[in-house]
Amino acid sequence: EKNLNKKYRNIEVIAMGRGNTGTPQQLLILRNYGLKFKPDLVIHMFFSANDVKNNSQTLQNDPYLPYYALDKKGILKLIPHQKRQNRKFARLKDYLKNLRVVEMGLALRQSYLEQVRNKDQGYPLDYQIYDEIYSQRYENAWEITKKLILENKFTGERNNADYVLVSLANNEQVNQEVWSSVLEAYPKMKKVRFDLEKPDKILGNFCIKEKLNCLFMLQDFRQFIEEHKNPTHFAKDGHWNREGTNLAAKILTEYLTNYLLQLRK
Repeated sequence: EKNLNKKYRNIEVIAMGRGNTGTPQQLLILRNYGLKFKPDLVIHMFFSANDVKNNSQTLQNDPYLPYYALDKKGILKLIPHQKRQNRKFARLKDYLKNLRVVEMGLALRQSYLEQVRNKDQGYPLDYQIYDEIYSQRYENAWEITKKLILENKFTGERNNADYVLVSLANNEQVNQEVWSSVLEAYPKMKKVRFDLEKPDKILGNFCIKEKLNCLFMLQDFRQFIEEHKNPTHFAKDGHWNREGTNLAAKILTEYLTNYLLQLRK
């Protein structure tokens, strides 16, 4: 955001991304907040490492997040989230959370729930995004994801805003050592066939079919690592480090430059 605002003095860049959100929450943020700024361009950042999972109530199953489901006609229907203030002992839990007393407990609880969900496959749901053959749950999650992406696009267009979908590069896609360590951590994965480019292939075909403006960062990140031998993500949590952040900013700035040149023609 700072790089773009600095380079283009006559353009206001507003960052509305939030952690722990998927495409459903991004759609609601765009509708309820983003449109108030009357944007000319909506840049939708998509993180395949967990967004597809986050978009499925079946896969993620967080009762305090809103989800969408498809009805029999294939139309998106909002599934309202459970209000946190309706939880048992809600005030006490919020008080303890503010004191960070229960932070470790929540982390352990989340770890346990992940283990329960991973029991069928033997490895985390996040890595099942690379399965050559998806489970029906993941197939359904992708269908919901595609509908949500289109709804983000249509929401922008109905309000006179162009739209671009940006597919980010995942840590295990660009850092071979990270993927190797994942395979070592989950031995059952060695018996499964994976395609680390599968999410980008699905999005690529989808963008062509729906005539979406799409930007893919995967090859740029791979080329950067090959040339500089520096990691672009933190090893533990998979978020961009300084190198990754700067590279992503460079890619977006170049895209926006070309976008503005096209507008002037």
